[in-house]
Amino acid sequence: MNRYISTGRRFSMFNRKKLTVKRKARRTRQWFEKVHVYPFPAEEGGEEYFLVDYIKARQVTGYAVISPGQEISKDALKAHQKLFLFYSLTSKIKEDGRMRAGINLDFFQAPLKLMGKEPAPALTEGYQTIETVLALQLKYRTAYENFQKHLAELESAKRPLTAADVQEAVETAAMLDVLQYEIIRTLSEKSALLDNWVEQMKTEKLWERLNKSQQVFYIQLLKNEELMKEESRRMTVVKNDNPDKMLQLNTDKMKTYKRKEQIEQEKALRQP
Repeated sequence: MNRYISTGRRFSMFNRKKLTVKRKARRTRQWFEKVHVYPFPAEEGGEEYFLVDYIKARQVTGYAVISPGQEISKDALKAHQKLFLFYSLTSKIKEDGRMRAGINLDFFQAPLKLMGKEPAPALTEGYQTIETVLALQLKYRTAYENFQKHLAELESAKRPLTAADVQEAVETAAMLDVLQYEIIRTLSEKSALLDNWVEQMKTEKLWERLNKSQQVFYIQLLKNEELMKEESRRMTVVKNDNPDKMLQLNTDKMKTYKRKEQIEQEKALRQP
């Protein structure tokens, strides 16, 4: 019983802090601007600082970092670095990952199941390639979903962001970028093999047992071979032959994600 009372009080206090921040933010809003307060603050010097956007006609027109208590400039700037990185990476994870994590696993599982029931030597390499891509896709989905769970836990806890929360965003963004690169690279490099696999599936009378959407998935992959190769070349991941090293290099890179934008935004912060 006491646990629920405590949680309710914490929720109420958290909401009061956000309302205070919103009122203070309105002091520096311009004509027709709306104020958006991001949900999780960062704590510096014993004060909680919230990131604020000013929005007009659906465009962000200004920024602020505001505490429900007394702001100290140096602490607000420290909080801004943490808040900017966390929310920029959270946005990246959502925008990049939502559709990619939602790819229908049946596109990979259905042909694997068919080939498992009726194995043929001519299908072995195709089986191995699809199995590899499925494993990467499962890792991608798990990483994306785990971060969504982390955000839900943050929302439930109603607490300030910690260094561990920011690191979680950094590591998730890096993992998703590396996995996406590996998926695209594998599919583009194995395009000729998959083309042959489709023909062998037809020879073994298995192709017709895939449904229409599954067949279209592979036909479109083969049609987009050059696009995939180009995307693989242009992806901004730090490449390395060692998978663990590659992940670490990209994790390090994410720690300075959009650093120039953060500095520019910092210069333009409005004072409450």
